[in-house]
Amino acid sequence: TGGTTIQAGTLVLGSGAALVGTDSIEVASGATLDSLAPATLQLASGVTLTGNGLVRANILELGPGSALRGTLQVRGNVLNSGLVAPGFSPEIITIVGDYLQETDGVLELEVGRATPGTEHDLLIVTGDAGLAGRIDVPLIDGYVHVANDEIQILIAGSIVDNNVVTDEFFDSVFIPDLAR
Repeated sequence: TGGTTIQAGTLVLGSGAALVGTDSIEVASGATLDSLAPATLQLASGVTLTGNGLVRANILELGPGSALRGTLQVRGNVLNSGLVAPGFSPEIITIVGDYLQETDGVLELEVGRATPGTEHDLLIVTGDAGLAGRIDVPLIDGYVHVANDEIQILIAGSIVDNNVVTDEFFDSVFIPDLAR
């Protein structure tokens, strides 16, 4: 057990390779985790992928109990059955590909004011976003909602349900009481 840190350069995972016995994988700024040879880079329960570098994977699969955090740029599709939470609070995660959140997945986006990346979290998906599961929107930095405040926490090419564009998303939403 322990963490794996990619400080610089590129760590290439070949076919059949896996990062075993680690509870965290940190990809530092300017570093790359490259997992294009295996079809899917799977994060098992208890594993957190974080940092502010680049992750390249055909599919990044977050299993239940795993997490994607930090300000990473992910080039590839993300399948979330765990937790996606931009952060070193607040921050931006960019997925250059599709994002599919399963019914057991959680998307956590903190809100403190209107500026993305410095006052609230933002998830950018250049492709399609399928949004099942739960979204948690914790309020930070003493933020108090004012009527008509609009804060964009998700940008996606389109929102889909079974590959059909939709305006329905998330099975449940948790936002603290805004009527203070």
